[in-house]
Amino acid sequence: MNPLLLIGPSMGAALSSGLVLRYCWVYLTTRDSSTPWTLSSAFNEALYVISHAAFGLGIGVLFWLSWGLPALVQINWWQRGLLFGLLNTLIFGVLPVLMVRAVLKPLTAWVWIYLIELSCTSLTASLAASWAWSRWL
Repeated sequence: MNPLLLIGPSMGAALSSGLVLRYCWVYLTTRDSSTPWTLSSAFNEALYVISHAAFGLGIGVLFWLSWGLPALVQINWWQRGLLFGLLNTLIFGVLPVLMVRAVLKPLTAWVWIYLIELSCTSLTASLAASWAWSRWL
């Protein structure tokens, strides 16, 4: 299977998730003035979009590389996508935040919204990759 068939839907889902979740950041920055990125600029917005696209690309490539997961697990595509997304959230989101929390003091509101955004982006990108896998295979 061509990996581009997984990367395209995964990147699109991650970008759409970032677009929807951007409103959460706007709400948080207007409510809490302690966030480190209160200024909005074109560079910050471009970096935000590029990071979501890169995360979606990474999820698509990881799903393509883990072809054993669809081969060994005989479940529906959406269950496989949720499982893969939760594993990615745990590995790429929760564990690093817990390590940072051990060094830095409290968990503030922006860390929680970061975890929510990361999990939503990971789940949507994984569901899109799983759907594309089931459709094209």
